[in-house]
Amino acid sequence: MSLTTIIKKNQLREQLPDAAHPSLLRRIIELGSLPTVWNNVTTIRPRILLTWVIPSITLMIGDQPRPALVHKEYLFSLQKNAHLYKDIVAMRGHEFGEEYDNTPFDILSLLGMPCLVTTKQETGKKPVILKLDPYPEDEFYPETDLAFQSLTYAHFDWSLFNSLSKTIQEKMERTRQFQQVLANNPTRQSNSINETPLNLPV
Repeated sequence: MSLTTIIKKNQLREQLPDAAHPSLLRRIIELGSLPTVWNNVTTIRPRILLTWVIPSITLMIGDQPRPALVHKEYLFSLQKNAHLYKDIVAMRGHEFGEEYDNTPFDILSLLGMPCLVTTKQETGKKPVILKLDPYPEDEFYPETDLAFQSLTYAHFDWSLFNSLSKTIQEKMERTRQFQQVLANNPTRQSNSINETPLNLPV
């Protein structure tokens, strides 16, 4: 009789240079409602995850070359003091006009948008996004062979979910939105990705 498990060593990660990188918004994930701490008070609030690809950089993760990706999680809010609002404005290079006041904004319309992503990475840790800036108008946009992706609970795609990291999967699995999706499809059978807009009340 035995009880065994596998010994796994940490993968060697090539360091992402600290710089402002020409990037494309590659993926938007609706994480669901998760605990959020503000002024020492915990509330359950909707959150999303944005991922940028840096086409000019390929990193070695273990022994596999992979495109450089950087991520940032946000409270799903476009109030003017929210980090998501500030970063979208930074990507665009200008504020939203009055025509956007109190109207739904399609977050998925940002997919593929170019910008400059300034990152910093400590040894052995994942890179952190310090700031976003609009892409210079006089430069060619970066190109990538990667598809632009979105995952929402209204149109849930199991194949995309299964391709996410274990950390992201486990975070989503804790939400009531995921449990509702799972109840409707307990077999986790894959379907096609649907790019229906994800409307956010401002």
